[in-house]
Amino acid sequence: MSRRSRNSRAWRYVWSGIRRDADARALVLASESEEWGYDRLQYSDSDSEAEYSAIVPSVPSAVPVTGESYCGCDSQMEPSCNPRLRSYTRLRDCHCGEDDQEFDWVWDEGSRSAATLLSCENRKVSFHSEYSCGTAAIRGSKELSEGQHFWEIKMTSPVYGTDMMVGIGTSDVNLDKYRHTFCSLLGKDEDSWGLSYTGLLHHNGDKVSFSSRFGQGSIIGVHLDTWHGTLTFFKNRKCIGVAATELQNKHVYPMACSTAAKSSMKVIRSVSAPTSLQYLCCWRLRKLLPSGADALGVLPLPPGLRHLLHSKLGWVLSLDHSHPRTNLNAHTPPGPSSGSDSEGCASDPEACQRKRCLTMVKKRRLRLIAEMARKIRAYRELKNRPRDSERYTLDYDTMTRPFTGKKLPVLAWKDVQRETRLFTLLAGMRMFGVGRLFTRKSWLEEHTEPCYWKITKVKVDYTAENMDHGKAWGILTFKGKEEGSEQELDKVMYHDWRLVPKHEEEAFKRFEPVPEPPIRHVCYPPLLRAMILAQQAKQLGVDAKSLPEPTLPLRRDVLLSKEYFRSQEEKRKLEGTPV
Repeated sequence: MSRRSRNSRAWRYVWSGIRRDADARALVLASESEEWGYDRLQYSDSDSEAEYSAIVPSVPSAVPVTGESYCGCDSQMEPSCNPRLRSYTRLRDCHCGEDDQEFDWVWDEGSRSAATLLSCENRKVSFHSEYSCGTAAIRGSKELSEGQHFWEIKMTSPVYGTDMMVGIGTSDVNLDKYRHTFCSLLGKDEDSWGLSYTGLLHHNGDKVSFSSRFGQGSIIGVHLDTWHGTLTFFKNRKCIGVAATELQNKHVYPMACSTAAKSSMKVIRSVSAPTSLQYLCCWRLRKLLPSGADALGVLPLPPGLRHLLHSKLGWVLSLDHSHPRTNLNAHTPPGPSSGSDSEGCASDPEACQRKRCLTMVKKRRLRLIAEMARKIRAYRELKNRPRDSERYTLDYDTMTRPFTGKKLPVLAWKDVQRETRLFTLLAGMRMFGVGRLFTRKSWLEEHTEPCYWKITKVKVDYTAENMDHGKAWGILTFKGKEEGSEQELDKVMYHDWRLVPKHEEEAFKRFEPVPEPPIRHVCYPPLLRAMILAQQAKQLGVDAKSLPEPTLPLRRDVLLSKEYFRSQEEKRKLEGTPV
């Protein structure tokens, strides 16, 4: 007989010690809960720190939830767990409510976590078959696009731990992201919605109290209406309420997740139907009938129609859409035997739905420290940004800007040495030149029409050495045409600004537009004229003699050589400029 290695014996000794510590911790916590009046042990199996919430039903339980089964089988009513944490009594399988034989979708074998195992023709999923070290999830095999989709998931194992959830999610949800973390995976981000066994509804990191707890034997139904964009949950074939709205054009899949060891769920119904008039009539008929009534048995329908509705839309007529009357906002902790849905929707279903949607969608967590840090960073960036006096400072000896280290173009050196910047002129004037006219050397050389700015407002940078930096606003007149709106002056740092003397302003602004000479027209050559007339007659379908005489306009487009511009520049230098 082979001798057992020392390593295996050492590991057995370590695991036995861990189990003894966990059992002792569970017994101590259970005794403390009895002292303080709690009905059962309430703590999380997560390795992370506990999240203290104001919602009482959100506390996970180490003891499985009982008394919430769909049926009244004896196996579901008796306790299913040992007082010790790791000893659970495996109950015999219950097949109550499992009547469907055809399924629209099953669990997808290619979209599941490594800690899952499929059975029963991929309808039953088992999570963490040996032990649990995180969160496992699985996705359905069909994308729920257009139409009406309804499915039911039965809890076939004890329900306990950090979370066991049912819901929907897009293909962007990473199923293995939290395989080493105990958390509520569905609803962790904006791409998924999930209902926890604790009665909390999760989405985008937020959670609200939605229903009572569910446990082993509970049947959780999910109805996705892509026409109206709503997601509705059912518990034991009774409506809990609308969980989400505005889900049109969302490409989602049915999903489930669990953190509990040796837990399992089973798809007992998955059907879909198009949004037709037949469906809308059946849905409205079911809402008008009293709660608990068999719609197909009560209504006087022909046998053929009854069989057709039972096969196609039987799930619609079997659901109970009656709304409980207890308000959800009263956060009362549910007892261990609270099997009814009295904590479902409010007395006013529309108000209840509106409040849930506003809470889930518009709720934003206040991050005061992060917001204050962002404002401080923005203030420091604004305070430390370089001023114009630093950016445009110029070393006249080297013709270089010290801030950027760039050298001015050689063609600009002459203007820099002879001409002046705008604020150098404004700094030495009364009221900083408001109301005066300023023009530029380049405008005087390029245009014969008057081009100038009339200053209306000046904002001086007083930190500059000579107050020769800042911003100015005015009204622009370009080529004799005035622009009525006030705008900020650009290129104020260029060395080509000139002040129009006060006594020359009227003469400078005086401008009489020279009318352009009329364009001369000449006739086309005879052959080209005949071709143009024939083409126009063919297009218009008329006689060529009735068409007007085609003529060729003579435009004054003259190509001038470089000698012409050089002579014009020398002539302008001899004559000088108006200012």
